[in-house]
Amino acid sequence: MSSGGSGTHKWHALHLVAKSIAAAIRLLPRRWRFRAAFLLARAAQPFFRRTEAYRNHENLKIDTAAEIALYLVINALTMNGTIFDPVVDIDGYDEFARICNKGRGVLLVQPHAMLTPLQFRIFHDRGLKAIGVSADKLMRIAGTTIPANPLVPSPTFLVTARNRLREGRLVSAMLDRGEHSAGRTVEFATANGPVIIAPALLQVAVRCGARVAFTEVHVDGWRVVGSIVVSSSDTVEGLTREFAAFVSEHIAARGGDTSAPVAMPATMETAQR
Repeated sequence: MSSGGSGTHKWHALHLVAKSIAAAIRLLPRRWRFRAAFLLARAAQPFFRRTEAYRNHENLKIDTAAEIALYLVINALTMNGTIFDPVVDIDGYDEFARICNKGRGVLLVQPHAMLTPLQFRIFHDRGLKAIGVSADKLMRIAGTTIPANPLVPSPTFLVTARNRLREGRLVSAMLDRGEHSAGRTVEFATANGPVIIAPALLQVAVRCGARVAFTEVHVDGWRVVGSIVVSSSDTVEGLTREFAAFVSEHIAARGGDTSAPVAMPATMETAQR
């Protein structure tokens, strides 16, 4: 009982901290708020490292302390109604926007990179009406009070995703998973250890002739930067290999071992069926 009470107390304390952060930054002119969030996240990294939320995100193996801390701050702002305007430099955006504007469905996939919501906001601001996949049905577009209206995982969500792609829409989703699901996931090696992904959405994209692109977002010094790479393959196995290489290279570039191999398991064929 005492353990549960302690957990509840910690949750309320963190909730109050989040509300206080949001209220303080709301006092600043809107044009300064994102920069202030960045500075606060940098300064508060030692505090965040002691929280369960930080440890949960760290276990995903994708982000460094800089990304996790900034995510925790911007999420606190968004959830508490503090509006801000993120600045994100996205390499490959023009080519990506060009294929999105052709009227053909596009599936944009990424690992669980915590700053992906900032990129989603850039899409919103520039008129790309992306549909994100998220279990949080109350999710807002980062830095706004606008509902994101995500595609919530359910027994039929793959059918819905297929329909949206066939309509020529942009669908965005994170493919990595916390654990294996028999016959539905594959695993590959990275410098931070094995990463598990579910290629079901890649199968959907191939079946309806949608284009596929890969993306990531991270902190680079005092900037938030991202990259989007349009895939060259049109098969599930090829797309899975490309995505594995993309994620592995991203992790290595963030301080990992560049010699870490990308190895697809024997279960790949099973997962495709």
